[in-house]
Amino acid sequence: MALERQPAPATAIRAAILGHLREGAEGVVNRTAARIWAEIPAYGATDQRGLFDDVCQHVAAHHDALIRILAAGRAPSSEDLLFTRRHTAARVGRIPIASYMQAFRIYQDVIWQALLEEAGDEASRRAVLNLVGPVLDYVNVATTYAAELYIEIEQLEMAGGARVRRDLLEDLVAGRPVMPGPGQDAARQAGLGPNTPCLVIVAVPRAPVAEEQVLQSVSGAMARACRSRLMPLTVLRRDEIVVVAGVRNAEASHVVAGLTESYEKLAQQRLRLAIGVSTVQSGLTGVASAYREARGAAECLGPNGGVLGLPSLSAFDYLLSFRDATAQRLIAPAIQRFVQDDLGHGGVLTRTLLAYVDSNLNVKAMSRRLYVHANTAHHRLNRIAEQTGLDLRRLDDVLELVVAIRLAQPRGDRPPGAWG
Repeated sequence: MALERQPAPATAIRAAILGHLREGAEGVVNRTAARIWAEIPAYGATDQRGLFDDVCQHVAAHHDALIRILAAGRAPSSEDLLFTRRHTAARVGRIPIASYMQAFRIYQDVIWQALLEEAGDEASRRAVLNLVGPVLDYVNVATTYAAELYIEIEQLEMAGGARVRRDLLEDLVAGRPVMPGPGQDAARQAGLGPNTPCLVIVAVPRAPVAEEQVLQSVSGAMARACRSRLMPLTVLRRDEIVVVAGVRNAEASHVVAGLTESYEKLAQQRLRLAIGVSTVQSGLTGVASAYREARGAAECLGPNGGVLGLPSLSAFDYLLSFRDATAQRLIAPAIQRFVQDDLGHGGVLTRTLLAYVDSNLNVKAMSRRLYVHANTAHHRLNRIAEQTGLDLRRLDDVLELVVAIRLAQPRGDRPPGAWG
């Protein structure tokens, strides 16, 4: 008796369809590029082979990104599309924005046709139907992002380009007054004025980035995280990205949250940044000190980078974030030995001490925080006192031990503003 053939599960059918789209990538790219040249006069009027090759590379990159996002089953974001900036820059001044957007619609149409070819039976038709929404989401995000990039690049070129912005930033970082002319115009276009509250963001890549256009896209993501009405002053400066944004004190925490979200999305693309955010300064004369704050904050982060926003720190946290060799030398040798030995063996006692501080030196509250019996908590505190010679009932002694622990921990190991 022959066994009945069981229908393939929906996940397997979806995976098979995506596999076919990946295998047919070359055909999708060729059909899209051919239709772009045949149907869009602005492309057909060009006779430069370089532009055709660039379009093919752009379509291939989008096709690969689309399949990866569909396979992951997640929503697309602008951080998935960093590759777009280089291609968009190649269109500005050569291809009108309406024609550029039409090219995206042609790619969408080619994808629909490819998906329809996969709908051979009822199960496949259902799988294809379930992909329609995610494909539309991707195309909508991609076209919106590309249009924003196009306008941004076009405006920057009209405003005098990178040189004017770079010169303006150098004047601000050096504390020089901004003289009337292109620099002052660029400052106004960025929403910056003599008395405008502002902060500075400095991002340092933790690994070399091959293409400058990728860094330009990253800088755009950082600028958008500021959520300001006008595009902030954004400059690629040697080994760093610098953003000067008009931000009030009440808005600073939202900026740090937005940058943290961008950092996490960029990290998914294997782009790790150390991002430092200054305090809010009053006016352009404060940009120089704000830059030093932001750069110093970025340098406090570990090899994986992260975001260190000074507006979210207390004064005490700030002092311990910027390690000082003199402060380390002032710590008693017995305390240093205790901290290094405990951290080397799992850090049970140092975590206990930090939980003790978080609990306002209340042992019962600390034991609840650590899920240990009160007797265990007392025993641990007694061991700390014996090994360090400190009296943990005295605030000065407790603070000295906290300072020693914080200075001994590797940079970037502690989230800003947290004790434990």
